[in-house]
Amino acid sequence: MVWLAPYRCLGKWEPLTVALIGDTTLHRLRVAAETARPVNWTPYSGFIVLAAVEHRNGSVWGGSNIEIANYSLSKHAEEVAMLTAMHREGRGDLDSSGERQSRHWLKTLYVAGAAPCGSCRQFAWEWADESTAFVFEHVDQEELQRKPLPSIKLGPIEEGLLSELLPGAFGPENLGIDEFGRPEHRAKGTRS
Repeated sequence: MVWLAPYRCLGKWEPLTVALIGDTTLHRLRVAAETARPVNWTPYSGFIVLAAVEHRNGSVWGGSNIEIANYSLSKHAEEVAMLTAMHREGRGDLDSSGERQSRHWLKTLYVAGAAPCGSCRQFAWEWADESTAFVFEHVDQEELQRKPLPSIKLGPIEEGLLSELLPGAFGPENLGIDEFGRPEHRAKGTRS
């Protein structure tokens, strides 16, 4: 994992070296995360989390947390961003000719406001591979409540590979599912 110091923002984009994804991608992810703010619904905690994902095809999609009175059914920003990308772009499982493609569509996961919980890390792992990057931006909640994310001075950044967040992660491969979402093997007498 790499920690990067914040940079000064004077109302314009100023370069910061983000080793794994680059400055341009970081900026695109911040903007995509901000586009999800209008659907933010946090009447109980008032705690905003914005997220964005980069699909392997280069598109970016944002998400924001959505709370309901039964907290266990609330949706986290990371989940919303990934589900939006899957809805808009597909899981990457079929190409234009109908051929099955890899389920590993998640290229980058970006989160501002709080680091992803274990459940969100596991959800992301389903669509990730060993090269999937994560970027956490530590943003002051009071500032995030008042200002659009792209206008906030970039907070400290933590970046690395998603596999670092879930060492020894349990995933589809543990269940005999290949990267295309197909069973690699089935024991005789089991359903396929």
